[in-house]
Amino acid sequence: MNKYYSNFIDYKTFVEHHQDLSLEEIYKILELRTKQPEFLPNRNATVILGYSGNGKSTYICEIQKSNPNCVAISMDDVHRDIIGDNNNLMVNPYMVVELFGERLEQACLEGKEIIIDGNFLNLFTRLTLIDTLHSFGYYVTGIDILLRFDKIINLRIMDFAGRDMSLKITTDNVHMYEGHPIFIARKNHILKYHEVEKQSSFIEEQQKLGIVPFRLDRYIKLDEYGKQITSAAQK
Repeated sequence: MNKYYSNFIDYKTFVEHHQDLSLEEIYKILELRTKQPEFLPNRNATVILGYSGNGKSTYICEIQKSNPNCVAISMDDVHRDIIGDNNNLMVNPYMVVELFGERLEQACLEGKEIIIDGNFLNLFTRLTLIDTLHSFGYYVTGIDILLRFDKIINLRIMDFAGRDMSLKITTDNVHMYEGHPIFIARKNHILKYHEVEKQSSFIEEQQKLGIVPFRLDRYIKLDEYGKQITSAAQK
């Protein structure tokens, strides 16, 4: 069993045992258990925090252009590798966790500079990742691109609706199609998925409590245009 998978099971058990507590109460318990990590030289990892369709993969590609030695480990890639050409295959989520953990651990053992592509908005899945990276001596930076979502969501809707309708929908011609039933159906589907993702991750509650940066060694927040508005080393 790799460390990521083991940490995932530990946090899952922890949440089950404390399911009657509020997120704030759970955070206070976890805060007392936090230990100062020991970093190894040149061990750096970056976690991109954003919704599905938030532009995480695009942002990672931009980072890799300036740093080609950076290894991207993607949860989506793991899922695609498991299902192969069988899009109807029901995947055991524990299988995805285990394979992702194997790839993460291999990169850590090789001392690679790592960037993570995946949805780690949920506090416990994020801590699973951070704790694993810390156990290998990594300094972990979190880049928060959540504010970019409102700017990107309309582009995502146009892109997917355009595929559904076999059309090229742009900001210049979207007014011609946004009343079409197919366009409306795709828009509603994306917005509903986003709302479910937001609620299941409790990300808005985390933001109100100010705990999104918890256990990250550095936290960087970008505005809707990708400009840095916050950068702080965590204590």
